[in-house]
Amino acid sequence: MLTPHQLTKRYVHRTVVTDLSFTVRPSTVTGFLSPNGTGKSTTMRILLGLDAPTRGHATVSGRSYAAHPAPLTEGGALLEGRSVHPGRTASPGTALLAMLVRTAATLTAAAIVLRRRVV
Repeated sequence: MLTPHQLTKRYVHRTVVTDLSFTVRPSTVTGFLSPNGTGKSTTMRILLGLDAPTRGHATVSGRSYAAHPAPLTEGGALLEGRSVHPGRTASPGTALLAMLVRTAATLTAAAIVLRRRVV
């Protein structure tokens, strides 16, 4: 479950997110629709731990996104669509990302096991 709670983000001369709270249940595809400059990307950056809120907090499955051992297994986002090849569709790109995440999660689990055996 994705739960931002009272998120606010202020920059020096401008507040771009004000007291934002909502809940997204598991297996739900969610999008933000609003005019440019209204805080959509900033909100996503806060949810993914790439930016800190001025006030409030966000949790993914009960903890901050960055606190998860394998965050991409909890969720992910494409913040800059310009970085995607124009000839690609969402399906193969998503399948590739899923494969990479599974591989990374397997490698992380193997590293944890190795570390425990060495110690």
